[in-house]
Amino acid sequence: MDLPRRRYMLWTVLALLALLAALPAHAQPRRGSELPPGSPLPPYLAWTVSADGAAYLLDARYILWELEPATLTPVRASAPLLPALGRDPAYLAVAGNRIWVAAAAFEGAKLLDRATLAVVGEVDNFGPLAAGPDDEIYMIDDTALYRFSSGAPDPAPEILIAPWAPEQYWGTVPVKLAVDAVGRRLFLTQYHATGSPPHNGESLLVSAIDPIDFAVIDSSLGHYSQPALTADGATLAVAFNAKSGALGSWVGVWQAGELTQQVRLLDGQVALDPAGDWLYLLNDRGLWVFGLPGMGLVSVLPLLGELPEALAVAVDGKTIYLFGRNTLSAIPATELHSLGGATLTALPDPVSGAGYRRFDAPDAAGVSFAVRADPPGPDPYGLLVSTDGQRTWTPNIALSYPTFIGVDGLSISPAFAADGTVVATGRYTNTLYRSTDGGALWAPWTPPIAFTAASDGQRDIVMMDMDSRAQHPVTNDAADDENPAWSPGWTELAFQSNRSGNWDIYAIRAGCDVAALGEAACGLRRLTDDPADDLLPAWSPDGRQIAFVSLRAGNADIYVLTLADGSLRQLTDDPAGDWRPAWLPDSRRLVFTSARNGANDLFAVRVPAAYDKFLPRAQPLIATPADERDATISLQDGLAFVSDHDGAPAIYTVGADAVWYSGYDDLAIREAIDAYSRFAVTAPISGTHPAWYPAGGSGLLLFARAADGAYSVALGGVYSVAETVVTGSDFVGHPAGGPVFWRGERVR
Repeated sequence: MDLPRRRYMLWTVLALLALLAALPAHAQPRRGSELPPGSPLPPYLAWTVSADGAAYLLDARYILWELEPATLTPVRASAPLLPALGRDPAYLAVAGNRIWVAAAAFEGAKLLDRATLAVVGEVDNFGPLAAGPDDEIYMIDDTALYRFSSGAPDPAPEILIAPWAPEQYWGTVPVKLAVDAVGRRLFLTQYHATGSPPHNGESLLVSAIDPIDFAVIDSSLGHYSQPALTADGATLAVAFNAKSGALGSWVGVWQAGELTQQVRLLDGQVALDPAGDWLYLLNDRGLWVFGLPGMGLVSVLPLLGELPEALAVAVDGKTIYLFGRNTLSAIPATELHSLGGATLTALPDPVSGAGYRRFDAPDAAGVSFAVRADPPGPDPYGLLVSTDGQRTWTPNIALSYPTFIGVDGLSISPAFAADGTVVATGRYTNTLYRSTDGGALWAPWTPPIAFTAASDGQRDIVMMDMDSRAQHPVTNDAADDENPAWSPGWTELAFQSNRSGNWDIYAIRAGCDVAALGEAACGLRRLTDDPADDLLPAWSPDGRQIAFVSLRAGNADIYVLTLADGSLRQLTDDPAGDWRPAWLPDSRRLVFTSARNGANDLFAVRVPAAYDKFLPRAQPLIATPADERDATISLQDGLAFVSDHDGAPAIYTVGADAVWYSGYDDLAIREAIDAYSRFAVTAPISGTHPAWYPAGGSGLLLFARAADGAYSVALGGVYSVAETVVTGSDFVGHPAGGPVFWRGERVR
């Protein structure tokens, strides 16, 4: 073949291929003839389970398949109902001896004989379908609702809800329907197209089948799932999916017409078993199993990969079906009921782009927690625990359902292997939750505070229970002990003491009866030992390090002690002196006070890796002509510090978003914060030595006050009136509210 002829043939083939690609899906030549005829071809277009238990599926070749109910394996198939491949959804329903198949590609619906799967009739309408008790069919077609009688299709079906007039631009639109065959009722969800879409809601309606007269069960701004009914029709369940997300969503259960359960924060779609003993919920966090009537969570099946679009229950209640464009699954109900929280070999796929953060216990090899970042709602896989080096993960449902706090930080005890203590904080609550058994059981918890108190000239560390306000000594040495700092989990306190002749850093177990047992029995240990003074300890959020100020190099600099091996790293070296370190939530950066620019300012510095031999560069955080000092950090509330910006020293606060953000390196510090702009700072509070208190309300701070020879520690914030917690004619101060919650390591 010569070259011109080859070129002509090539251009002809390319033109034909381009023409075929431009055709709509239902008009393209069918390629299914080369595929094995024994299995359905995805994407699956429609599915249904009949009242007598038969299962049917319409595949991409417009072939209707009857499936074996227990396994969903193919039993038999119809001839292709259209010589094309399709991808647009369709609808199926079984009424008597007829199977209705409605599809846009048909521009109507085809009726098949159940015995032969042959087409025996057609109608010009198509849309969602439901079969009635007298073998009638209810169909939503655009804005109308029709009823087709049993037997031969009606040329003019009964209009139950009239279609919109040609010039009509607003009104109501039927969306989903379900039939109670025993009670002879019709349930309908209806969209209110009366304004802009964000402001349009839906209603859940019910009517007797004859006569049709719909009454409103519920209305709200969002979308209702397909109504689910028990076999006798006595129990109804729906999931309401709020436009605002899971925080406004709920699952409702009605029995004998009365709302008996409304469980908030749950979204998705529901199904009921025929007897009304179980409710199944499908959403993007898994397949949930609840026991009725109490809605107690029994099991959760994780859904990895592509999510199903629908679920159904076999008429005998023994099988749960999951359907989707590429999903065809039958699960024995007894397996789901006994599953509990399924152990995973990998973290589930991200939901709505939200990945995981991992928290490794500081002293327990192989123990890790994983938290879903920005959970969209109650999530059985929002908090998982691994005890085998992350080979498997076990979900912890306690902080997801019925308690949902949206965990965004953990505080794991440095002695986790021994005490099993971990504390959780969440974005949707001001209550902390604590576990002392390794993360299995959790309970609401009010954390204690600590402070320095003097008696007869001797300063000791004191702990206070914030519920009872009872005080308990933590140290009782004849020397002075000052500046307590909580460990993660509130299980230990670090402090400075001059009991060795100069100031060094020590630690001791919190809550131990030191008066009866003595300090040694309460785990007192010396962490630094240098002729120069070591001061102002701060425990890292991950529990592995303690930062402190040391004068061992001739001026005040910041050092970091690694607790596992006792190694030291010097972070700063400036003649002006660097003071009072405070950790950021990533355990990689510190904020400290320094006068290296003339006046006291706040700086941030990164803790270098072990192999890095150079001092890190300190970054100005808040640097103005005013005197800024004594920073304290909170994962949720941000930064608080003392400044004389308005003349007298006072406490200022800057929100977390104004201080750091999630960057390439997970947490990035903003450059040179304008701490006194009205967008960044709240009104100042009169006091010194601030310390965030992470329970009881947003923005709570502990701080010290001194006036006319009287000392006190107060608790308050810009949103609350300050409450005096403790007073003393001798010294009272240096309050410690708690550790900084750790945000974990991002799982990439």
